Amino acid sequence: MGVSKEALEKGKRMQEFMGQYMSFVMLLMVPFYSLGSFLFFKDKKYNYAELLIINSYSFSSSIMIGIPLTIVNGYFPEYAFINVVNLILGVIIISRIYG
Repeated sequence: MGVSKEALEKGKRMQEFMGQYMSFVMLLMVPFYSLGSFLFFKDKKYNYAELLIINSYSFSSSIMIGIPLTIVNGYFPEYAFINVVNLILGVIIISRIYG
């Protein structure tokens, strides 16, 4: 398909890294999401510390809802819509928290 072996190997290493350290990656993303939220929601007068707490809460809520769906997806991988449902529920949760 026009993809080099190097690119495939690099993608495989990245996938292994993300699978092994996903919780740390999510933890490191919270400050960056908070900075983006701070810039996006300037009119709501949130400070950065409040947004760190809000984003931590929204990520943890999304993960707690997503865990059962991920387990179900592990048993039934042929049902790809489970991932879509997981994504939609995560977006709904985060939008409700900010709403």
